[in-house]
Formats: sequence, structure tokens, C-alpha cells
Amino acid sequence: MRRNALLLLFARLVSAGTTLVMLALVARLRGGEALGAVGIGFAAGAIAAAISDLGLSSLLVREAARRPDAAARYLGAGLAVRLVSVPFLLAAIWVAGGAIAPGNGLVVVLAAAGLIGQQAAELTRAVFIAHQRMVIVSAHATFENVAWLAVIVAGLVGGATLEATLSCITPGQPPGRTPTRCFSGILITGSIVTPPAG
Repeated sequence: MRRNALLLLFARLVSAGTTLVMLALVARLRGGEALGAVGIGFAAGAIAAAISDLGLSSLLVREAARRPDAAARYLGAGLAVRLVSVPFLLAAIWVAGGAIAPGNGLVVVLAAAGLIGQQAAELTRAVFIAHQRMVIVSAHATFENVAWLAVIVAGLVGGATLEATLSCITPGQPPGRTPTRCFSGILITGSIVTPPAG
């Protein structure tokens, strides 16, 4: 039990640490206004993630532990609820972000969408938690956060706009515009690679 608790604590510390480093870089390289827009996006994303979850992560842990054979069905239902609710929540964030941070509404939405996407992975991790697979949970969360930070650092240090950098980590990318491709493009050219049309 102590080992499992330490693994989960490690994953949470990595998550908090990567967020701290990212926010410090945004403040240092893009200024206070950009930091404020990202902060608003993170706050809105945390609220939207909680609303779109509807407590399903906790329910999924309990039910998957009770009935492992039904875990996939519960996971699918949880993802379906998010799929339906997230577009409405992002639209509300778009309107609020434009009103609160004029000129930075896209940054607010992209920061929120990235956080909502990361929180959607919590449903998958809930199944592993139910089956006491904390090594997988910790490794998944750690890899996700370190990869997220690497893309952000590469974009910010490489001189890409904050919008372009955040779009690399936002779910629902067009074909060919994956975080890996964005990351490679940032490293090679200092800008975001957009695949040719057609």
C-alpha cells in the first residue's frame, strides 16, 4: 500500500512540477499578459474538466474494482459523456475568455482544452487504479506531463507563438499535426510545422 501511495504521489509531484516550470517559462518568455491568459485557461479548464467528469472517475474506480468485466463499458460511457459535454464547455470558455482576456481568447481556450484533454486521461487511469496497477498509472501520468512540458518548452524557447505552441498539445489536431510533428518542427525550424494541404 505504501508503494502504491508513493507512486501516485510521485505522479502528482511531476504534474505540479511540470506546470510550475511551464508557467514560469510563459511568464519569463511571453510576459505577464500571456501568463494571465494561460492562468485563466487553466482555471477554466479545471472547472470544465470537473463538470465534464460528473464524478465518473471515482465511480469508474469503484465499479471497475467490483466488476472488472464491465470496466470497458464504464470507460466508454465516461468518454461518451465527455465527448458530448466538452464542446459546449469549450464554447462557454471561448465566450468568457474573449470577454475576460480580450486579444487572448484563443490562448485561454487552448490552455483550457489542453487541461481538459489531460483530465480525460484520468478515466483510463481510473481503470488501472481499480486494478491496483499503480506503476502503470504513475508511468502514464509522468510520461504525459513530461512530454507536454517538452513540447511547451520547445515552442516557447524556439520562438513559436503561444497559440501555436498550445495548439500542439490540444486534442483534436488535424491529420498530420500531432504533438510529435509539432515538437520536431519546433526543434528543426523554430516554428510550428503545418503539413501541406492535400
